[in-house]
Amino acid sequence: MTKKKTDEDFLRVHQKVIIMQISGFLPKRLSTRLIVMTLIAGLLPVLIFTLLINIFAIQFPAETDRAIQEGQEEQWQRSEAVLRQMAEDFIRQKTLDVALQLELFLQTHPEMTVKDLQNHTKFREIAIQPVGKTGYTAVQDSDTAINRFHKSPKIENVDLHSLSEKLPGFWAVMEASLNGKYSHGYYRWKEPDGEIRDKFMYIAPVGVSTSDGVRFGVAATTYIDEFTQSIRGPPRTSPAVQHAT
Repeated sequence: MTKKKTDEDFLRVHQKVIIMQISGFLPKRLSTRLIVMTLIAGLLPVLIFTLLINIFAIQFPAETDRAIQEGQEEQWQRSEAVLRQMAEDFIRQKTLDVALQLELFLQTHPEMTVKDLQNHTKFREIAIQPVGKTGYTAVQDSDTAINRFHKSPKIENVDLHSLSEKLPGFWAVMEASLNGKYSHGYYRWKEPDGEIRDKFMYIAPVGVSTSDGVRFGVAATTYIDEFTQSIRGPPRTSPAVQHAT
């Protein structure tokens, strides 16, 4: 009991010493002490608020920038989707227009063979037309996949089956058009400098055959980033998509 009481007395004395030390920093007059305590109580929220402002001032700009970037990316994706659809519709319409022009020509020249047509300037002008800035139309045999009209003479009379391994995406769209079918889709094209870019191709059959029984198919193709790069600067690629009807 004596030891416990001694310990309690020691604690009380120690507490008094601490209180006296703290009191030494405060004014002696009660009124002055009240003023100081009031000032402390008023300044404390201000100090806390200032600290919070400084913290948010560091974090808020980063959050704002991230939100702006995410919003811009989302808007770009929506805009790109719209432009892609417009580009696809443009290429499709170009294909259908050329196919119709060829049909009308063949109807008025039923006696002409494939060789005759290849040597006919007017027919070649109809068969090979520009699409966009760098694209073009080409004409192939819709049964054998042999190209008959192309802006590059070395491609003419080439069996396009030979491109099935080198350009599988291109061949997938072409193969789906055989036997007089409509086909369309994306494929990847490798530039001489190694850059990979997306191309879109639409193929439509020509409803009139040549005098030697050849059925044509018209293919229109161009780089899709010709239509989309205006909203984001340099061309960019996206995963290839292929489908046919």
